[in-house]
Amino acid sequence: MEKILIIILVLMQLSGCIRHIPVKAQQSDDAIYFDIEQHGIIFKTNIPVTCAAVFKIDIGDVNKAKPLWEFCAPEMSSYFLTNPQHIKYGVTPNGYIEKVNPKELQHNEIYQFRFHGPGNAGGVKFTYSTKTTPNK
Repeated sequence: MEKILIIILVLMQLSGCIRHIPVKAQQSDDAIYFDIEQHGIIFKTNIPVTCAAVFKIDIGDVNKAKPLWEFCAPEMSSYFLTNPQHIKYGVTPNGYIEKVNPKELQHNEIYQFRFHGPGNAGGVKFTYSTKTTPNK
């Protein structure tokens, strides 16, 4: 009886885990793109995204940072939307609702893109650089 209880507890713990999904940030000219890795060993599928946001990395508590850009799926619909895999900063994917309008990214500042979905989450830090260095 004790072994069965331990097995049930372990299975409950494993089923409640959120899987970390790798994300890549790539810059092309002055645009930043975020690529969310597909899931699956044989048949690759796009990961459902409920919300995504970009934050500036500052000294202090990252959890209190306000998003510079954020979009979310309408309530209870992330399974039914086309799951965005290639996201351009400032361009809200079709079917999603923009919660925070995109703010201009600053040259050589460090930012973080984060997303979460049903049972999944991921993110990536990136440094934004403009093609031409602004005069200071």
